[in-house]
Amino acid sequence: MKELSISLPIIFLLALNGCAPTSQIATGSASDLRNEQLEQVSTALTLMRDRSERLDSLYWPIRSLNTDLCAEDVTYISGFGMNLLSAFPRQYKEAANIKLGITENISIYTITRDSPAEKAGLQRGDVITSFNGEAIGAGNRGATKMNNLLKKNEEATYKLGIRRDLTETNIDITPEAACSFPVLLDPSDAINAYADGTNIYITTGMYRFAQSDQELQLVIAHELAHNSEGHLDKKLGNTILGAVLDVTAAAYGINTQGAFSDATSRMFSQEFEREADYVAMYMLSKASVPTIEAANFWRRMSAEYPGSIKGSFSASHPASAERYLNIEATDLEIRNKINSGSALMPERK
Repeated sequence: MKELSISLPIIFLLALNGCAPTSQIATGSASDLRNEQLEQVSTALTLMRDRSERLDSLYWPIRSLNTDLCAEDVTYISGFGMNLLSAFPRQYKEAANIKLGITENISIYTITRDSPAEKAGLQRGDVITSFNGEAIGAGNRGATKMNNLLKKNEEATYKLGIRRDLTETNIDITPEAACSFPVLLDPSDAINAYADGTNIYITTGMYRFAQSDQELQLVIAHELAHNSEGHLDKKLGNTILGAVLDVTAAAYGINTQGAFSDATSRMFSQEFEREADYVAMYMLSKASVPTIEAANFWRRMSAEYPGSIKGSFSASHPASAERYLNIEATDLEIRNKINSGSALMPERK
């Protein structure tokens, strides 16, 4: 019997034609597609701007009213963010220009609520033309000059020349002292927040998870406490201690495979988290942020991560049930101090 032989190209063509859709799909024009792409990019940019502005605004009372807890990590803040077209990634430039009106002029992009900039009357879209009478040009050179002048004039009142709706005017702004760690939006969808000793990061996942301004402020204050209490430096010190022990063991012919470094890097991790929870509650109270419902946040977190309810010795965070009770106890401690007229400062060993 003669064998049937079919070449591979023919099989490939038959496969392509075998399961094709049968509907005649309605489509838009090429220009419609481009316009929709621009619209979606501009919507994404606007969302990121608004979320960053909200985080800054929620953070402002916490960072400006807790400078005594930030020790030497204090700076002077005006409360506005600037932007120009060349600062946007290449794929976003067209939408930023066409839909949001961003150009190479240095313009006000965000305004922190209740900040010196808002109190002075600065608005989104204002174009910066001068600083204390000194002209500010466009482009990266103008942005660098503006940043340098702000740093040089850190604490003093300054006169900002702006152009708004073709009208030139001057606005006097007096920066205010605040904790120096900025809050930044991390685009990750993970429900997380973290601090690196310099900045505070809130993920988009955490931003969405938080159900109120107060819950976001609780998370921000917790991360601020990590930075203000120097937890990252302390963890690094513990890790270095472990590394020294690993090297010493190696000198005696013992290969620890980094066991001491790994163990000491986790040393006091849960205690640092407890301290951050504790200090954060005081930070919120000093900023007049309601804390009565703060503990409920950890109940909702435990629903997302049931494994955290009991916790374990090796976990980096205390059990969520324990955190709930500790925060409730701290809230009671703070309310007793308020009722007795005592200073709102954390108890220290």
